[in-house]
Amino acid sequence: MFHVGIDALMNIGPFSWVSMSYLFAAFEHDELVAAWRRVRGRAN
Repeated sequence: MFHVGIDALMNIGPFSWVSMSYLFAAFEHDELVAAWRRVRGRAN
């Protein structure tokens, strides 16, 4: 959300998208799967 806020409030070019893509490298596979299941569970 931090990088999304920066992107929404400032014109900084592609840097924020690159920074957000690195965020996924900070998590283990199991953590990403659990987060995805929580998001999908709320959508239903």
